[in-house]
Amino acid sequence: MKKIALFLISFCFIFISSAQNKVTLLKDELGKTREATSVANGLLQGLDDQYYVYNEDFYDKAGKGMVADAIFCIDKNGATMNEIKVTHPEDYEFVKFYEDQDDIFAIYKTYKWKTKTFGLYMNTIGKDQSAPAWDPEELVKVQTERNEDLYAFSSVSPDNTKLVVSLILAGRKGNMKGSSVMTFGADGAKLWDNTLSLEFNNPNFKILNMIISNDAEVFVTLASYGDVSRKTREDETFHLYKITSDNVVFVDEKIPFGFISNAESYINKKGEVVAAGYYCTDLTEYEGGTYAVVFDNKTEQLKDISHQDFAPEYAIQEKAALGVPKNTKFTVNPDHIYEFNDGSYALIGEQQQVIIHTTTSPNGMTTSTYTYYAKNILVSFLDEDGKIDDFKMIKKLQIVGPGRPLTFKRRQTAGYSFTSFMLNNNIHLFFQDHIDNYSGRADVPCRASSSSNHCTVHTTIQEDKSLTSKVVIDPNKSDIRMIAPLFLEDNGMLLINANKKVMQLSKLSLSL
Repeated sequence: MKKIALFLISFCFIFISSAQNKVTLLKDELGKTREATSVANGLLQGLDDQYYVYNEDFYDKAGKGMVADAIFCIDKNGATMNEIKVTHPEDYEFVKFYEDQDDIFAIYKTYKWKTKTFGLYMNTIGKDQSAPAWDPEELVKVQTERNEDLYAFSSVSPDNTKLVVSLILAGRKGNMKGSSVMTFGADGAKLWDNTLSLEFNNPNFKILNMIISNDAEVFVTLASYGDVSRKTREDETFHLYKITSDNVVFVDEKIPFGFISNAESYINKKGEVVAAGYYCTDLTEYEGGTYAVVFDNKTEQLKDISHQDFAPEYAIQEKAALGVPKNTKFTVNPDHIYEFNDGSYALIGEQQQVIIHTTTSPNGMTTSTYTYYAKNILVSFLDEDGKIDDFKMIKKLQIVGPGRPLTFKRRQTAGYSFTSFMLNNNIHLFFQDHIDNYSGRADVPCRASSSSNHCTVHTTIQEDKSLTSKVVIDPNKSDIRMIAPLFLEDNGMLLINANKKVMQLSKLSLSL
C-alpha cells in the first residue's frame, strides 16, 4: 500500500485568540467544588425538550450503605433545571443510560464478593419523578473466578433509544467460556438476546469495541493472535462480528503491519461500520501508527485495512522534560470517529499514561501514589473510502496527581483530557491548558494542583482539515473554571463550571 506523507501541526500554524467569551450564569450553587468529581458521568440529548445529566454520589446523608445520585433535567429553551434523586446501595455503580419519551433507563454494575458474581442491572426512572424507587431488573449475571477474564460491555445507539449489554467470560488462555449479548428498546423491553461464538483458530483474543445501531444491530471488533513473545504476537488478525436477533456474521483480515492496541467504531451515513484505532510494531514500545477499516453492511464484507505510521516528528522524547519523568512512554487511546458532510472522517485520539510510585516505610507499610498524564491530541483524517490520508497533532500536557487512583471521569473534572463534539460539520474540542502557553511561552504543563492558571481552549477541526484554536475562558479575566462541558448548541455550550467554592450551570457564548 502506498503511504501518504504525513506532517505535524503545532500551535505556530494555528490561529490563536485570547478574547474572553461571555459566560451566562443559569443556576448557582449546584454543589461545592469538592464534589466536582461526581458530576456529568452520563449525558443524554433528550428526545423531549430537556437535556439529562447523570451525577454519581451527589447528595450527602443517603443512609447507611446507600448513595444518592442526581439527574439534572435542563430545559433546552429556558435552561431552567430540576433534579431527580436516585438512591441505591453503594455497591451498585452507574454505567450509562438511554431513554424513551417517558422514562430513563439507567444501567448499573455490581460485584458480589461472597458469591463472586458480577451483574448488570436496569432501573427505570420516570422523567416526571423526583425520587424514583430503587427496583432494578437483573439483566445478566455471571460467576467469575480469579483465573478468568470478564469482558463487560454496554453501548447506546446514536439516537439514544437502544441499548446493548454483554458479558463475555474467557479463561486466562483466551478460550471462550460463555457469552451473552442482549439488546433493549422502548419501555426498557428486551428486543433480543444472542451469543457471541468466536470462529477462529487462534488461542488468544481481546475484544476491542462493541456498538449498537438505531436498528438494534450489534457490531463487535476484536483482535486474535497466536503465540506471544516479549516483543511480538503471531498471526495477528482483525475480526468484526455483526450480531442480530437470529444471526451472527463474522469477517476477518490478517494484520501484516503490527499489533492492534485498540479500536473505536462508528456507523456512517450509509450504514457501514468504520473501525479505527492504533497499533504498535513492538509490544515493548508505545503505539506508532493509525489503522482503519470499513465494513460494508450490505455485502457483509470488509474493505481493505488502511494503515499509516505516525510522522517522524511525532516521536515522544524519552529524555526528562518539564513535568514528565525520564523514559516516560505514552500509550495512544482513540476517543471518537466523526464523519464530515463530504463523506470523509476524522479519528480523534490522545496520548495518555499513568505512573504509579510505590514506597515502603521502615515498618513495612506500602503506599502507592498515582500521577496521570494526558498529552497531545491526535487527529487522523480518512477519505470517504476509509483510507488514511493525513495526520495532525494538537500539543498539550495535562497532569493530575500524585494522589489516589481516580476514574477517567474524575480525572477529567481536574482538567485532564478533552471533550469533543460535532456541530455544523465541524469538530469542536474543549480542554484545559496553562494560560502561559498563550502568552509567549510554550510547553508549560497544565497541573490540577494549579487550577488558578487553567484556561479553557476551544479548537475547531474543519472538513478541509484546517484547525483553529482560541482561549474562551481566561483566568486573568474571570474567576470561573470549566469543570464539565455538557452540550454544544448553535450559539454556545452548556457547561458546569467552578466559581470559587461552588459549582454552577452556565452557558458559554461561542461563534460556531
